[in-house]
Amino acid sequence: MQRSFPSPIQRQTSAAPQAGIPVSRGSVWRDAGERLAVNIVFPGLNLELWSDYQGERLAVNIVFPGLNLELWSDYQGERLAVNIVFPGLTLELWSEYQGERLAVNIVFPGLNLELWSDYQGERLAVNIVFPGLSLELWSDYQGERLAVNIVFPGLSLELWSEYQGERLAVNIVFPGLNLELWSDYQGERLAVNIVFPGLNLELWSDYQGERLAVNIVFPGLNLELWSDYQGVRLAVNIVFPGLSLELWSEYQGERLAVNIVFPGLNLELWSDYQGERLAVNIVFPGLNLELRSDYQGERLAVNIVFPGLNLELWSDYQGERLAVNIVFPGLNLELWSDYQGERLAVNIVFPGLTLELWSDYQGERLAVNIVFPGLNLELWSEYQGERLAVNIVFPGLNLELWSDYQGARLDLS
Repeated sequence: MQRSFPSPIQRQTSAAPQAGIPVSRGSVWRDAGERLAVNIVFPGLNLELWSDYQGERLAVNIVFPGLNLELWSDYQGERLAVNIVFPGLTLELWSEYQGERLAVNIVFPGLNLELWSDYQGERLAVNIVFPGLSLELWSDYQGERLAVNIVFPGLSLELWSEYQGERLAVNIVFPGLNLELWSDYQGERLAVNIVFPGLNLELWSDYQGERLAVNIVFPGLNLELWSDYQGVRLAVNIVFPGLSLELWSEYQGERLAVNIVFPGLNLELWSDYQGERLAVNIVFPGLNLELRSDYQGERLAVNIVFPGLNLELWSDYQGERLAVNIVFPGLNLELWSDYQGERLAVNIVFPGLTLELWSDYQGERLAVNIVFPGLNLELWSEYQGERLAVNIVFPGLNLELWSDYQGARLDLS
């Protein structure tokens, strides 16, 4: 049965404000049965409450310069949402009402932060994604596992608990290294509090809209994660005597940074949000350590520089080459592999001398090559038992010593 409505547009407006109270104006109006709204406006603020009358949507909308706050429901049990929008940032909290998902979604240029639950006791997650980096915090709701997982090319950092009071772990994994720290903690507090010998992890808020914080404290260390709620800055701050570790974003999609500072040392991890570069930078007097990726799969590098020495470890991401390069005045030491099983080499170069040790990976040849002006000394084997040779060459003389490995021939020529 169709619902009848008054004439297409009926609008009821409040009387003009009395003299001396020019603060606000309001209206109650209806547009052809499609929408009923209460609208309150005063300088710099618009507050609108409305419904579509069809059970499709109920909304409260608050607008003031630079900020839009909208709370709404589709009336069908499909979705309830709180939406906050201001320049460069969208914060959305919503539920599908079916027990399928509850989510808090924060989006600004180059970064997506999502907190959600499937409502089925299967999973609760906080997911932070920007180019080249995924940070995921999640729980299976079954007391099996709580995890914080940070992944970017070549590195996985995982912090997790089995929820049974059996184990709390911090796990750092990258090629060739696994570092795991763990405790059997007792789970004594219902706060979001993790305690093991000498460590207290506490999450808290001032409830005044001024600050939301996660606080980790153990003797001599304070780790605090906080936001100013003004859309200006989100920060994670770790402080203990002589050390400050700060993780922050400028919310403009320009930069996300982790900054560690103590006297004489600065450690900075950052991304340009443009997929151009992800870097870990450690600087103290006379030393620069940089771990970086170009985000294009072209190169991953660890670079250590101090006066007179450059140590660089890098990969081309294409399986073409992995190298460790050490350079200081007058000497270059390079260890590298082509990743294709074609060649593994250690190369040492300084003025007037090259020493190269290499293998073709196919069992065809292993060689040590020494070269300096006027002399070439090569020691090599073909790996098949066919030949072992020492070759010395300088102007006017070639001296080669070799054997066929079968006892068939030993030659000095």
